[in-house]
Amino acid sequence: KALAKNPDNRYQTAAEMRTDLVKVHGGETPDAPKVFTDAERTSMLSAAPASHRTEPIDPAGPHQPRYVERERSGSLGRWLIAV
Repeated sequence: KALAKNPDNRYQTAAEMRTDLVKVHGGETPDAPKVFTDAERTSMLSAAPASHRTEPIDPAGPHQPRYVERERSGSLGRWLIAV
């Protein structure tokens, strides 16, 4: 209710808002019903629904490893020659 577009639907005083906040804090429901003007109600009801549903995305191809195994025989040979 505090963020309503139409100023008539907002809290008129800080005391009204405080009363609802105290009720909510105590676990009760606030006295702030959602109020729409005729224009707001019409615009919500006449909003066009989504024209089509989205399709699921196909899963990616085979899993690619994050690293590439390198040929190690060359460096092992160098270490053996060095020793």
